[in-house]
Amino acid sequence: MKKTTLAVLLLSGILAAPSAMAFGKHKKHHTDGLNQVGDTCELLTCMAGKLQGDTQPACQPVNQRFFNVRVFTPYYNPEATARVRQGIFSSCEGTPVNKGTLEMIIQRYGRSFQE
Repeated sequence: MKKTTLAVLLLSGILAAPSAMAFGKHKKHHTDGLNQVGDTCELLTCMAGKLQGDTQPACQPVNQRFFNVRVFTPYYNPEATARVRQGIFSSCEGTPVNKGTLEMIIQRYGRSFQE
């Protein structure tokens, strides 16, 4: 009886392992920092200043919010991160006027893991 119970428990554990791994795999794909972005126009202004070498003390935490946005699939994905970071600016009214600056920001900083 004990051997049968042990065999059933062992077999059920082995059969459950692949489904648990599959469930865990989907959980690893995520994006960090999207809830911290804040005012996207302020972010665009500060990142444009950083691009030009003008680092204002008030912009340091704003710029950090940009770099906190990261995509993991399941490891850090620089291309997906750049696309998400570029999409963040779409809610700012000044984005169409500053399209060239935005493209330079993404080209220079869009794929970076940190500042």
